Amino acid sequence: MTRRTRCTAVIGTGFIVVVALTAVQVADVPGWVVLSTRVAIGVTAAATGLLVNRLIRNERKDR
Repeated sequence: MTRRTRCTAVIGTGFIVVVALTAVQVADVPGWVVLSTRVAIGVTAAATGLLVNRLIRNERKDR
């Protein structure tokens, strides 16, 4: 699997998770659920960015 394929898979998965959490946030739910989904969106975005960064950095090291 190439670096580009792995990065695309990670970004795609992160995007799907964020969209699903946004749908929960928009629904008529209690305030603590909205707050929890906002935190989860932030954690997912940060984890996705860190993982893509690591994939790119490891690929450069292997060259």
